[in-house]
Amino acid sequence: MSDIWKKLMLSPQDYGNEALHNQTTRKLMEKFSFEHGGPEYDKRYPDGIPTSVIVKTKDGKTFDSKLVMYPPGHARNTEADLKGILKHKFALQGNLAMEQEEFTRFVQKLENIENLTNKELQDIYYCNIKYAQKSIDA
Repeated sequence: MSDIWKKLMLSPQDYGNEALHNQTTRKLMEKFSFEHGGPEYDKRYPDGIPTSVIVKTKDGKTFDSKLVMYPPGHARNTEADLKGILKHKFALQGNLAMEQEEFTRFVQKLENIENLTNKELQDIYYCNIKYAQKSIDA
């Protein structure tokens, strides 16, 4: 499942004005409905994020996830590759903000934080942020 989470992970562009008003996106949105899980789900929060998904196909098949308390990304999920998912997300976001070489150096410093000098620690978050030419919300 961790690879699926990485493949389907959304980026800021997926929330932008253009993406949200895309015809295909709108057609997909019409196929979804959301329901409150009720008291059974409420009593389990905030211990986890009680969720379930039911998918009904055109040919009448139903796929039910049943109750999921700790989805991938939740600190108590012990099945997902949390480090891999977070590393992927960090790269997805970081590559939007920095050139690849700079991002690679930035991550290497963070991954080696226990060996950095005091001077290196003072500058650990220094980086050249590349700004977008156009806002995703324009």
